[in-house]
Amino acid sequence: MPSLPTGSTPHGPELPAPAPPRYKTMLSLPWIAQRLGVAHDSVLREVHTGALPAIRVGGQYRVEQDDFAQYLADRKVKATR
Repeated sequence: MPSLPTGSTPHGPELPAPAPPRYKTMLSLPWIAQRLGVAHDSVLREVHTGALPAIRVGGQYRVEQDDFAQYLADRKVKATR
């Protein structure tokens, strides 16, 4: 039986290895509160109401940077004049 070319299986070429996961930048609630100039409890309330998506890691909440950017974009005020 002839040998197979490198990177091949008896059923055709091998599939490429899956791409490594891309880890998103996670922000802490104190960091968000400081950047917005509000109390930590205000940010926590936004998480609890579902307005600001978050995950819980080791007893602390974390917010994906993209979710925080969307949260801000959703609250952008347009000029009325």
